[in-house]
Amino acid sequence: MYNSKTQNFPLQKDEISHYILSAHQRLRDLAHSSSGKKLNHTFSKAIDRLLVRLYTSNLKLDNERSALIALGGYGRKEMAPFSDIDLLILYEPDIKKDPEEVVSRVGYPLWDSGVEANITARSVEECIHVAREDVRSLTSMLDSRLIAGNAILFKRLISEIQSYFFSEDVTDSYIKKKHEEYLKRLEKQGNTVFVAEPNIKESMGGLRCYQTSIWMLRALSKSKNKSNGSILQSKFISKDKIKGLIEAVDFLWRLRALMHLVSNRRQDILDYETQFLVAPEMGFGGSGVDGALKLMEKYYKSASDISYATELIIEKALETGCKKGQKGGSRSDKVPSLSFKSGIVTEGNLLEPFLIAHRQKQKLPMETIEQIRTSLNGISLSPPNRDINKHFREILKDPIGLDYIISAMFASHVIFRIIPEFQGISCKVGYGTYHMYTVDAHTVKVLHEVSRLASGNYRDSFPEFSSEYTSIKRPELLNLAGLFHDIGKGTSESGRHEIIGADIAKDVLLRLGYEPEVAGFVRDVIKLHIAFPHIAFRRDINDPSLLGNFAEEVGDLEKLTVLYLLAFADIRSAGAKVWSNWKRQLLTELYMNTKNIISGEDSDALRAGRQAKEDEIKKALGEGWPKVEAWLKEMPPRYVQHMPSSDILLHFNMLNSISGNSAELLLAPSDHYHTITILTKDMIGLFAKICYAFLKNGINILEAHLYTGSNGDVVDIFKVVNQSGMPIYNLDIHKLKKDLIQAIAMDADMLKIDSFRPKYGLLLKDNGYTKTDVVVDSDVSADYTIVEVHTLDRMGLLYKIAYWLYSKGYYIHTAKAVTIAGNVIDVFYISKGGKKITSSEEIRGIRDGILETIYRK
Repeated sequence: MYNSKTQNFPLQKDEISHYILSAHQRLRDLAHSSSGKKLNHTFSKAIDRLLVRLYTSNLKLDNERSALIALGGYGRKEMAPFSDIDLLILYEPDIKKDPEEVVSRVGYPLWDSGVEANITARSVEECIHVAREDVRSLTSMLDSRLIAGNAILFKRLISEIQSYFFSEDVTDSYIKKKHEEYLKRLEKQGNTVFVAEPNIKESMGGLRCYQTSIWMLRALSKSKNKSNGSILQSKFISKDKIKGLIEAVDFLWRLRALMHLVSNRRQDILDYETQFLVAPEMGFGGSGVDGALKLMEKYYKSASDISYATELIIEKALETGCKKGQKGGSRSDKVPSLSFKSGIVTEGNLLEPFLIAHRQKQKLPMETIEQIRTSLNGISLSPPNRDINKHFREILKDPIGLDYIISAMFASHVIFRIIPEFQGISCKVGYGTYHMYTVDAHTVKVLHEVSRLASGNYRDSFPEFSSEYTSIKRPELLNLAGLFHDIGKGTSESGRHEIIGADIAKDVLLRLGYEPEVAGFVRDVIKLHIAFPHIAFRRDINDPSLLGNFAEEVGDLEKLTVLYLLAFADIRSAGAKVWSNWKRQLLTELYMNTKNIISGEDSDALRAGRQAKEDEIKKALGEGWPKVEAWLKEMPPRYVQHMPSSDILLHFNMLNSISGNSAELLLAPSDHYHTITILTKDMIGLFAKICYAFLKNGINILEAHLYTGSNGDVVDIFKVVNQSGMPIYNLDIHKLKKDLIQAIAMDADMLKIDSFRPKYGLLLKDNGYTKTDVVVDSDVSADYTIVEVHTLDRMGLLYKIAYWLYSKGYYIHTAKAVTIAGNVIDVFYISKGGKKITSSEEIRGIRDGILETIYRK
């Protein structure tokens, strides 16, 4: 058992590992009753004792000529259980031992024991040179701490580092570089506190933000005192905020320590699984989702406090630096009128700073946001307040920069006073959804995408969406739909959030003074905003009956265009991995198909696009064109619409070379996935056989696009990864082709999963928040029954479902597979005996059979 006073412990590999495990156990024993700071210090001291023993006794170094120094987080005694150990071996130039040998003899016992340690050896002169060249190295040495060895040598390093750091030019440059580093980090992490699965070290409001504020305060105050408490005692932040900041940081320190311990590894991303594991350890009652929600509510409060303090300190630091360079000057982007002239926040002037900032496209000073937030309790808004409603409506007219203003309204809590219904979506995590952000942060991201459309930023990258945006006669309608589209997620009512939210939005808009026609329009858009991508991604968007029903429900072109653009903004705002070119194509295809029906005429753009492809192929083929023309008439219209002319020609030639039970394959690698195109002839169970061959080769399907011609020609295109979700760089395409041709020749019994032993896991691991469900619908399509499967993704899932359908005599006409954030939606258009399934008993049997298949080991 770990003993904090032990000095004589062995230093062999297994014994060091045991010592670390004992230290971890000590942290577990302390975790429920100790602060985060105590946990950090306890583990840092344990590592100190280990390193002192390694450095002095085991290596027998010349301690008078060298020193062992902790750097960075370890230097600050902020060690989490699986943090890296950053070390500097500082030496005099005339040290007898080779510095690299010292590094090896200290490092190898740690590395062999599984401890992550970064060790460098430098003289004082080399340290100063590195500090001048690299701001991160400078920062790391500012946080250094002596562990063992020559204290005088260490003091000389600190003296020279501080002498360099506190010179005025260096301090100003340091603040600017740290600010640039801060902005780049936040851009990478999503630029919001409200990430559904935050990195508690790197995200906005994380521990790195806190440390950035400390580094900047140290630079501003010229403080040589490394105590964070002393550094925080500055004129830039109030005592109340200091207290809240220290409490917030301690919560994150404790949370990080427990995240490492429950995961038994370095785990700084508070993902859904970790939220469920760590919530009870942090003392948040309730099982499953309830405990996780309470944990995340506390996390967002703490991260918001840290983010606010950091932003305020950075703002003041940049202002101070600017004033030094410009006598009597101020930052060029700060407008004095954004603050309250009277110094008092009242009901009458509450929205004035927001309105002025929006007109002038400026940011509100953090002190103004804080002034508003702290003054709200003393303001009584008596709805309807005509002045506030008028100002708010004016703000919502202009889409450019609207995302920032709404974000500032959330931060200041003003929006909750104007629209109390928004309190329900504040910090709301959607477990089981595909959103990277909380509902309120996602709403702001949607408005950001709308702002980029309005600014013309997508003119080159997304011309189809940019062009349609310019056709909107009332852009304000898209602003309103974007702001309110998820407001229904904030209620406790059961039911579909888009239906609930549509009625809430209408009531709020009428209360704000909008015309009933506008309120009704926005209500209709919100009501249909889930249906639009749902149909695009999960249904056959060339099904005439489906399109006819959807067009009738939408009603007019203006509403359809707003739905199209809202879907674009909504999906792009859900997270970096949610948007794809495939989704882009499907959204546009559904939009154009529905537009044709509503307008009563064919789309000139689609017709022109098809004609251009045909002309290009005709020019390349000459006399061979009539055969290709006849073949294209056999293929689905969406095939011609989606495929480049060069691919169409290649597919035609390859299909003509296929005979019998054969197939041809094409492989196109990319950074995040590979695309496999399979060309063959149609047959019963083909999709199950393809899935079987993929499973044998460790291939996991992300997306599937199936094109089957009336002549039996098949072009199936799959986006695939390996069992770890990574591109399959070592894929043997020849083996895959051989396995596929063998599978094509097999009957149902030979295709059973136990006819071979795949080395890839097939079992479903329940994560506590993904709901497995199977929906069977025979009403949407005139000719087919639609089977929609929602569950957690894993290897072999698509094969098992496809095989079950095949073994029961069902024919798969179309399949769509969408995998996002570990969740999957698999959709199959099926029939039996050439007809869709209408028997309620058989429909129930399909659902039960697939559910049993999913859970069967």
